Amino acid sequence: MCVIFTCISLLSIGCVPYLEQTEKIDFMPRFSEDETPMNYDFEGNTVLYDMLGNTVKIRYLDDTDIDLFFLKYDLSNPFLDAPDMRDAFNIFLVTFINSSDEEITFNPTSCSVYVNGSYFRGVMDYAEVVIGFRRLAPESDAASFKKSMFSATLDIAPGTSVEGLLMFPSMPRGTKNIVVMIQGVVFSGGSYSIPFEFVSK
Repeated sequence: MCVIFTCISLLSIGCVPYLEQTEKIDFMPRFSEDETPMNYDFEGNTVLYDMLGNTVKIRYLDDTDIDLFFLKYDLSNPFLDAPDMRDAFNIFLVTFINSSDEEITFNPTSCSVYVNGSYFRGVMDYAEVVIGFRRLAPESDAASFKKSMFSATLDIAPGTSVEGLLMFPSMPRGTKNIVVMIQGVVFSGGSYSIPFEFVSK
């Protein structure tokens, strides 16, 4: 598997209000292997979407998953020095597997999350994450997110795969279900918006 990490410049300071108005809620896929919508499949808590023979995967990362992710890629774990910051984010691991002979383009800045049926906000960028850490956990180094977050447009070559993190602030109090919209995906002349549904544990 070819893993590509990308980054963006420091552009925004929008995360602070969200960190103060939300709470940490863990999520699981709404459907399961016994209830499989068309084009979707499941591997435990990982949801798979078939896009004309290619695969888009998403998995909600709980605290253990997050620790294993940073360990897998030998990255410094920002949460070890700032455990309280775990409650500030909902983090999803997204993987694209290009099994075709055509390129897939993915613009992660188009992704968003809907809460209880209504638009909540777009994906966080690296700047928001870093500013949140600097304000609430200045002793922790959040630089690893620069290497692990999806943030800039990617061209995924045929026969390769990429994975990275999509991060959102913790959801509003009382959230029961969310839809993570993987948007900005272009393949074979078509544009895709792929909904992934989750419910609170």
